[in-house]
Amino acid sequence: PGLGPAAAPLQWFYRDPSGQVQGPYSSAQMREWHDARYLPADLPIRESTQGSTDFWMLSELCAANGGSAPFALPAGQAPVLAP
Repeated sequence: PGLGPAAAPLQWFYRDPSGQVQGPYSSAQMREWHDARYLPADLPIRESTQGSTDFWMLSELCAANGGSAPFALPAGQAPVLAP
């Protein structure tokens, strides 16, 4: 038996202070920026695989992920928050 298709890598978007949507960016890029503390806790972000255009504060996604940034999770396993 073969393995199922690989999940698509997560792609991330954020809304900048002027309201413009930026992205997509890879999880690796977002993790690098997060580790360097370039991303504020109140940054609105979303990932591409949820099929939603809802943005969540980075701090909310971190809280839903047990306090860790969601960028290290495998594709399709980012925290899902209900609107």
